[in-house]
Amino acid sequence: MQFLLIRVCAAFFLMGVMPWSLAHGQFSAGQTPCDYFTKADAEALFQRTVNDPILKAVSAPAGQSCRYTFSHAGDSGYGVAIRISTTSEIAREGIFSSVKERMDRQKKTLSERSDAFKDLAGLGEDAFWNGTDLWMSQADMLIIVTVHPVLEGSFPDMNAAHEAKSEQALTLSKQVALAILDRLP
Repeated sequence: MQFLLIRVCAAFFLMGVMPWSLAHGQFSAGQTPCDYFTKADAEALFQRTVNDPILKAVSAPAGQSCRYTFSHAGDSGYGVAIRISTTSEIAREGIFSSVKERMDRQKKTLSERSDAFKDLAGLGEDAFWNGTDLWMSQADMLIIVTVHPVLEGSFPDMNAAHEAKSEQALTLSKQVALAILDRLP
């Protein structure tokens, strides 16, 4: 009886979740963030071996995330994450109606409240840096790049180290964004 209950639950799960995922573009071949920025790209970016990608569904904004990580000096908190959302995914989430609305609201809020905010010309249709993430829109896609680089060297204080890490992350994030733009339809 218990085995039958497990099989019935599994069948309902597969019938309910799997078709939803496929119907809404989740993890379809050739269209995931891992396809737009590959493991080979991540290894070239960091000039070291990275772990296999972790692909998952995300929310706020809804979409998909692909993450590549690596360890350095015993710490495993380094790598890059790429989030991609489409207008249909964002609209289904029910908070914003489109990529443009999400970008505009985020940009307005951050430009008014953050010293780290930088408008970035020449990347996609619109792009900005919020101090930790690069946000970029292109066609019907919102792309968010987060890089956690290794920061070598010594600094006079924590503020200087934080600024150097932010600049390094921005430089690497721009490289990721350009690689993704080259692969978009």
